[in-house]
Amino acid sequence: MTFSLALNANRDLFIGNDGRLATVSGMDAVLQNCDTAMRAQLGEMIYSMNKGVPYRQLLWDNYDPISWGAAAQATILAVDGVSSIVSFIMNKSGNIFSYSAIIATKYGQGQIDGNL
Repeated sequence: MTFSLALNANRDLFIGNDGRLATVSGMDAVLQNCDTAMRAQLGEMIYSMNKGVPYRQLLWDNYDPISWGAAAQATILAVDGVSSIVSFIMNKSGNIFSYSAIIATKYGQGQIDGNL
């Protein structure tokens, strides 16, 4: 079973009703881990500078959505518990870039969405 610390709507850890750090498991944990992985920007992690999604390099400095989509999907596929990506859709409207991914996990299918 996959477990992870739960994040609230502000992406913060929180204390559950039992007085302990809240956790998630199964599909909820895998999808939360996918969402968190997609929020990590390339170069922002001081101990893993070569990990993260290249937002600045492939969306903002040099708009290359095909390369960005490939990097984003590789990031999702690297999350423990992910079997495949069923669908990955990107959209740019003005200065807003969004994505939606349907992900097959070892627990079933789920979806993550993001706006940048």
